[in-house]
Amino acid sequence: MIYRRKIRYVLLELTSNLDMKIKENEYAFKNSLLSYMGEHNYANANPHIMRQDGDMFVVRVNRGMERELILATCFMKNIGNSRLGIYSLKTSGSIKGLLKDTGVYFKTRNVNRRLVGKKT
Repeated sequence: MIYRRKIRYVLLELTSNLDMKIKENEYAFKNSLLSYMGEHNYANANPHIMRQDGDMFVVRVNRGMERELILATCFMKNIGNSRLGIYSLKTSGSIKGLLKDTGVYFKTRNVNRRLVGKKT
């Protein structure tokens, strides 16, 4: 049988305004995760940066590995040449549920359409 992959979304906040859309910063973030989580846990977690708005961003991770992701981000003190702190705010099974009570409003067109309830 083929099973659907179960994923969780983790909302993270940076103490510095680091743009994760830049490939070097995204690569440095993933490289830091790899060094803190190890190869086996990193492969099981399969983290991926989904969206970013200012100092907050959403990371997609496989279910059951969200605690390892949060723990690894607690140990990160710098990404590349930037010193920062990363805090986890909320974890959810959908992006809509993740942003429901946090007040974060991403500027991506498709997400905004779904959040305000307009039909596409």
